[in-house]
Amino acid sequence: LKVDAFWLLVLSLPFGFTLWALISPFWSNVGA
Repeated sequence: LKVDAFWLLVLSLPFGFTLWALISPFWSNVGA
């Protein structure tokens, strides 16, 4: 299965932002 780097980036960005949005408040509460 060939996945172009462009599409891999495009598909990973929304997931990355969502993951960061979920994790960042947690780390803020921990104080780390």
